[in-house]
Amino acid sequence: MTNEVESLDENSQYYQYLDMLRESGITNMFGAGKFLEYEFGVNRYEARNIVLAWMKQSSKRSEEHTSELQSHSFISYAVF
Repeated sequence: MTNEVESLDENSQYYQYLDMLRESGITNMFGAGKFLEYEFGVNRYEARNIVLAWMKQSSKRSEEHTSELQSHSFISYAVF
């Protein structure tokens, strides 16, 4: 767990950049590695690992958000 937290802090600048890149629509996430290489000067291998870690973290956030939405949902019925 500590390793994961350290990794999040260490990679937060990359993750913020990737979030912005995704939202901008400039490229899809398959091309994001090249942007990391150019913007941060990381090599191809590092860029790939950062993107993969970001995708994994992003997927976890999405699952948590979906679960949260489902836990607050309820069905209401109108009675006439």
